[in-house]
Amino acid sequence: MTLSVAYLEKANIKRAAEDFNLRYNSAKVIPVPIDSIIESRLKIDIVPMAGLKEGLESGGFISSDFTTIHIDQYIYFNVEVRYRFSLAHEIGHYVLHKDIIGTLRFDSVEDWVEMYDSIDSNDYGKLEFQANHFAGCVLVPDFALKSKFDEALKDILSDIKTAQESGISRETYLESVVSNIARKLAPVFNVSSSCMENRIKNDDNYLKLIP
Repeated sequence: MTLSVAYLEKANIKRAAEDFNLRYNSAKVIPVPIDSIIESRLKIDIVPMAGLKEGLESGGFISSDFTTIHIDQYIYFNVEVRYRFSLAHEIGHYVLHKDIIGTLRFDSVEDWVEMYDSIDSNDYGKLEFQANHFAGCVLVPDFALKSKFDEALKDILSDIKTAQESGISRETYLESVVSNIARKLAPVFNVSSSCMENRIKNDDNYLKLIP
């Protein structure tokens, strides 16, 4: 199934996430209370469902009428960072892809699985990347990340300087520096280290600060 999903600039996805936080998290609470925003402000029910990840290879999905987000039951009860990211990811679809998802019709998990498997791989890739980037920007907003990033980077500048003096290229040490910073900051935002890594890697505003 071809959905003709448009390419979106990362900056525009980030702006949509910033607008979302401005509207629903104006108090700038960290970690972002994504579950309470969804249930209290957006009036979308969050419903755990057993075996969802095994059947869909996905943490969750939002209904085509946007009234319910189903989350894998194990993730819901046991993996908080994945639970929070899955919620933010589905809200990414709600914000960025509402017109597309609203045209799809599925009345059961089986219907959803069938539709999920039929989506054109190019369209699927765009949908998922865009929702993932939105989720990272919502859960790790600039208003809190900038100062935390600066502090974490300051702590390892001496290591970077030593690497440079040893003739090690930036390309060689950049990955480990980002991983180091991500591991330190992830707990602050209640996200996984991989979420934090991707948030940094997908934003040149942070990468360019690393010497």
